[in-house]
Amino acid sequence: MGSSLILGCGSSELTTTIPVEERFKHAKALFDDEDYLPAISEFTIITLQHQGSAYSDSAQFFLAECRFHRGEYLVAATEYGYLRRSYTASPLAAAAQYKLALSYYNLSPKSVLDQQYTKKAIDEFQSFVEYYPKHQSVPDAEAKIRELTRQLALRQFTCAELYSTMGY
Repeated sequence: MGSSLILGCGSSELTTTIPVEERFKHAKALFDDEDYLPAISEFTIITLQHQGSAYSDSAQFFLAECRFHRGEYLVAATEYGYLRRSYTASPLAAAAQYKLALSYYNLSPKSVLDQQYTKKAIDEFQSFVEYYPKHQSVPDAEAKIRELTRQLALRQFTCAELYSTMGY
């Protein structure tokens, strides 16, 4: 099937309409080449224009992956969360749950700073372990839960030491 061209009314720019399968292959090739910005554009088009297609959950996952690989962890977490909520039966749901938790893990600061993302990471890793107990990433998730819990404990200990030093 050949490509067709559509001329938009409000723009002199030509927009190419290609089948979803071809667009996905192109987007995935961009992703594989680590060309994330153009891949983001292509995956976004698929998620918006082809929501009911067989490629929509994969496009959503790779859109999140692009953000993750660019270090845009908060945006990646949002994208993974959308996949998890919108495509609950997807075979990518478990990986999306794990990567959602990993996104918050990467946002978790040192123990002396606000631990909002640390707590979110723990919650998401625990959800992952509960929902997907046989997944291959469970041991890593459990190790990260222990690490982050120690980080929270260190934060509380440091605060207690400070209050003790100050006489409170």
